[in-house]
Amino acid sequence: MVPAPRSAPRRAALGLVLAAAGCLLAPRRAAAATRISPTLLDFAPGQMAGLLEFANLGDGAISIDIDIVAWTQRGDEDILAPSEDIVVSPPAAVIPAGARQTLRVIFRRRPEGEGERSYRLLIAENPVAPDRNRTIAVAVTHSLPVFMGPALGGGQGRVQWRAERSPEGGWDLVAANPGQRYIRIQSLSVLTSRAQQLPVEPRGRTPYVLPGVERRWRLPRVPAGIDSVLLRGQTQSGPFEQTVTFT
Repeated sequence: MVPAPRSAPRRAALGLVLAAAGCLLAPRRAAAATRISPTLLDFAPGQMAGLLEFANLGDGAISIDIDIVAWTQRGDEDILAPSEDIVVSPPAAVIPAGARQTLRVIFRRRPEGEGERSYRLLIAENPVAPDRNRTIAVAVTHSLPVFMGPALGGGQGRVQWRAERSPEGGWDLVAANPGQRYIRIQSLSVLTSRAQQLPVEPRGRTPYVLPGVERRWRLPRVPAGIDSVLLRGQTQSGPFEQTVTFT
């Protein structure tokens, strides 16, 4: 693997990346010929470094360029901002076909405060020599969550659901996280008393609910006469089940 020089255009483009935070945070179709492991870094209190492996499974060299941004949420909006809390070594590299690059993710210092801190690791991937037989060479940006656990531990996040009227006059399901750790809503089913499953749509672009945040899922259609629903789903901590009433 060959370290690549850090380019000024990439740093200048970070402002555009932050402005387009929704695009980066939404699930993206990753290049079929690459693999990143793990896809999330969760640092325990006191842990200051971790490793990622970026594998090039294709038949051509690729370049990667890496930035770290702080990640917060305001309602259903994900907010990214420049951060100097973490460094990645190397910050850029050229990876030959069939090779792997180990990335070391290092906290410069323990973040201030006792609560959990969340970041996004942005890995911009570009082919070094685009295939001339293809009309377009697609650049991909991978957006990986990075968490630093609260100083005093704090256990797991907790999800609490309620129903509220939506701006459109229908109903929203509101997921509140009063805990000290993030929640990832991996699945969510909404069932009536007659076991009818209702469609549900996230209003945010990611399945995460950070500590102290509320996020909404829209119910496009609630049949007349339904006064409550049963929510069943899965978070990274395990299954949940809760009845929510429409009042």
